[in-house]
Amino acid sequence: MTDGSTGSPHGVRQGRWWFTAGWVAMGRGLAMFGLGLLAVFLAWFALSAMSLVLMGVGLFLVPPMVAAVRWSAQVQRRMTAASGVEITSPYRGAPPVPGGWLGAWRRCRVLFTDSSTWRDLLWAQVAVTVGGLLAIIPFGMLAHGVFGLLLPLIWEPVVTAWDGSWYLFIPLRDHDDAVMAAVLGFVEIPVGLFVAPYVLRVHARLTHSLLAPTRQSRMSARVQHPAGPGTDLVDSSGAEIGRS
Repeated sequence: MTDGSTGSPHGVRQGRWWFTAGWVAMGRGLAMFGLGLLAVFLAWFALSAMSLVLMGVGLFLVPPMVAAVRWSAQVQRRMTAASGVEITSPYRGAPPVPGGWLGAWRRCRVLFTDSSTWRDLLWAQVAVTVGGLLAIIPFGMLAHGVFGLLLPLIWEPVVTAWDGSWYLFIPLRDHDDAVMAAVLGFVEIPVGLFVAPYVLRVHARLTHSLLAPTRQSRMSARVQHPAGPGTDLVDSSGAEIGRS
């Protein structure tokens, strides 16, 4: 595709193995939520390093912290591909720079002017909020269903601890209510397993909107790595763009 992604026709096709696919999708969702937690901390460290650039020390902290955020984004791209949506890496090659303060400043300038840097930082915030909550919905349904199955055994301490407790739309007042909650929990578990791959597909689309290469980055990549006739002309045009 021209948007930096390809969709697999088997992304959400479960067939008779929906039960196994559901467990696998739940595991991926939990892994994505954990990755989101890690990514948001890395993003905060990267932003903190950026705030120290004018003090000098940030010049040497920004490149490794941005590299760590990019690593987490690359892991997310690989995990997203398992849901049937492949995302091409948008990063452009780093130009050679000298050592010392001048080289550190040039490396930071390249990172600051690369749109993928800011898109990765934005993704990190979404990965642990909207994306993270979306990824763990199926597991949440599983855990809630198991809780419902246990209610006939533990309904009294639950009601004592939380007066006016409900399980979905069932008020918990006595053992009969707890049994009805267990029936709902029994239904909720397979529903969560069934919808898990579809929820991850929605998560994959959200991730694609944040981490896929922009049109500008794709054009820049074509300028840097031309193919076919006219290569020399494009090379010279790319050099002019880099000097402007």
